Amino acid sequence: GAGTGARPLTVFHRCSFPRSLHYALVGGAAHHVRFTHNGVYQTFRTAVDLDADSHNVTLAGNLVVGVRRSPDDAAAPWVRPIAAFYLNVVPAVLANNMVSGSADAAFVYHPPACGTSVGGGATAVHGNNVA
Repeated sequence: GAGTGARPLTVFHRCSFPRSLHYALVGGAAHHVRFTHNGVYQTFRTAVDLDADSHNVTLAGNLVVGVRRSPDDAAAPWVRPIAAFYLNVVPAVLANNMVSGSADAAFVYHPPACGTSVGGGATAVHGNNVA
């Protein structure tokens, strides 16, 4: 994709992620990721997982159905929360996503403070997410 500053865009657009044994998307220090208009069906653990070192992420227009707890997590001595969208980052855009059939939560994220700038000087856009 077209670059944004010194870092290129990573784009997942209109992709299908059916029956994954783990995640659909995991981002560790992911920059300029666009995850838009994708379908995710029956994942274990979490469908989209982004860490706190990720920046300028767009998650828009996605459908996630059937997020399940992984059998190998059952032996853990603590309860690990799972969600369709498990975000330890404030995404630049989190809008128009739909989640159905998650075994735990639909959206786990840290919302931005009002008027917060989130990469590139843009104000975060969050809304119309349905679970």
